[in-house]
Amino acid sequence: MKNGLYRRLSVKPEGNVSDRFFLLDEKGNSIVGFGDYPYRDEKEKRVSGIIRGEIYQGRLASNNRGTRFVQAVLKSKIMVFYEKEKEGWKCIKENLESFPACNYNSPAMDAEDPLGYLDVCATDSHVYALYSGKNYRDDRDAAFLGQTVEVYRWDGTLVKRLASDVPLRNIEVTKDDNCLYAVAYAPEPVLVRFPLP
Repeated sequence: MKNGLYRRLSVKPEGNVSDRFFLLDEKGNSIVGFGDYPYRDEKEKRVSGIIRGEIYQGRLASNNRGTRFVQAVLKSKIMVFYEKEKEGWKCIKENLESFPACNYNSPAMDAEDPLGYLDVCATDSHVYALYSGKNYRDDRDAAFLGQTVEVYRWDGTLVKRLASDVPLRNIEVTKDDNCLYAVAYAPEPVLVRFPLP
């Protein structure tokens, strides 16, 4: 933010480890923590915030104005949408479509569980999330590539799914929602551009 209150958002556990997100100042010091980790049941709810932070790690993206952000989780199909209000950050919507299988003594992913979101980017209008849906056991390389980009409104509503004919690793959208850029693997990495409908 330009007023110097904070420079970035972090998901690293510091301070109250039950907080999911932290606003950091320009030196990287925590200003305030907020948000709750998802949980499948009461047993998981009692698991340390540090362990759940590892289990529910993912990618962050904000809108152009920095008034909204989204987290897309890597190890499951979970997305959470936040909006800045006077009193702080408010969760707009949490899409909980699956939970990762895990051993709470180790945050390592289960090789049979499908991965969730590999990357996410956003504009003021939409959120674009690259989805895997593949598991590590069947093909460890392909699990970290996706061919489906899900497009959401900021209220968490799925608008459409875009299919790529080549596997993608990273995505970025233009601020006007006209083009999507991606690193594709066909079979070597190459930068590709997709006009958006």
